[in-house]
Amino acid sequence: MAAPTMGAGADQTTVTAAVWSALATVQDPELDEPLTDLGFVSRHEVTADGTAVVRLRLPTYFCAPNFAFLMVADAYDAVNAVPGVALADIQLEDHFAADTINSGVAARAGFVASFEGEAADELDSLRADFLRKAVLAGTDRVCRAMVSAGADPSEPGHRDAGRRTAGRGNFATAVPPP
Repeated sequence: MAAPTMGAGADQTTVTAAVWSALATVQDPELDEPLTDLGFVSRHEVTADGTAVVRLRLPTYFCAPNFAFLMVADAYDAVNAVPGVALADIQLEDHFAADTINSGVAARAGFVASFEGEAADELDSLRADFLRKAVLAGTDRVCRAMVSAGADPSEPGHRDAGRRTAGRGNFATAVPPP
C-alpha cells in the first residue's frame, strides 16, 4: 500500500499556511483566544507525504486535563479538515496527562474512554458553557463600544435609539419609527 500523499495541486507551503490558519480557529476554552495568538503552538509543519505535524505546549504542566483535551481534539479536527492534509499528527507536550490525551485524541476515543474510571461525562456540556461565556464576553465588548459611542444604557430597548444617535458620527444609522 502506497503512503498517502497531498492532494493534486497542493504544495507544502500552501498546506502549511492553511494548517496555521486552521489552528488559529482553535480557542483556549478559558481565555477565548486562539492557540496561535497565545503561543501554544510550538511546532507545525507539513511533510511531503501530507502529514501535518503539530506540537502544542500549554503554559502550565498541570493545566486541567479536560481543557487540554478540548484544545488538542479541536486542533486535530481543524487540521484534519485542511485540504491537502493526509494525516493529522497532533501531540500535546510537557503536560502531566499528555500521553493519555494524545492517545485518546488520536484514537478518537473521547474524554470518558481516554480517562476511563476518572471522567464521568464527555465534554459537551463544558464546551457549551464556554461557548455561552464567549458569547457573553462578545456581547459585553459590543455593549461597551456602544456606550462609548454614545448609546444610553438606561434605554436599551428604546424604539427611537437608532434615530436619536444618527448623525453623531457613531455606530447607529437612522431607523424610521415603526
